[in-house]
Amino acid sequence: MLIDYGIRQSGKTTRLVNILRCKKDTILIVPCLMQKKNAQEAHPDLKDRIFSVLEISRKVSNLKGKKLIIDDAEYVLQQLIKRPVVAISLSREFTKDELEFLM
Repeated sequence: MLIDYGIRQSGKTTRLVNILRCKKDTILIVPCLMQKKNAQEAHPDLKDRIFSVLEISRKVSNLKGKKLIIDDAEYVLQQLIKRPVVAISLSREFTKDELEFLM
C-alpha cells in the first residue's frame, strides 16, 4: 500500500490519478460527488473508474476484483462511519520502489 501524505494542493491527487492510469484493475474513490465530478471533468478518459464514497456505500459499483485508490482518505472514512476522525494510525512503511515512484 502506498501512502501519499502532504499538504493541500501539493499534487497528491495528481499522483493518485497517474497510478490509476497505470493500473487498469483499479478504481479511485473520492469523498463526495462534487470531487467525483471535478475529477471526471479533469480526466474524462477515467470517468468510468472514479466513484464517490456515497456510490460505493450504496454498492452502485461492482468492486469485485478491483483494487482501490482512496483520495482524501480521512474524509472518505468520515463519510463511511458518519463521525469525525480525530486520529488514525498506519502500519506500513514505504518500500524503496514506492518511495522512488513518489519522487
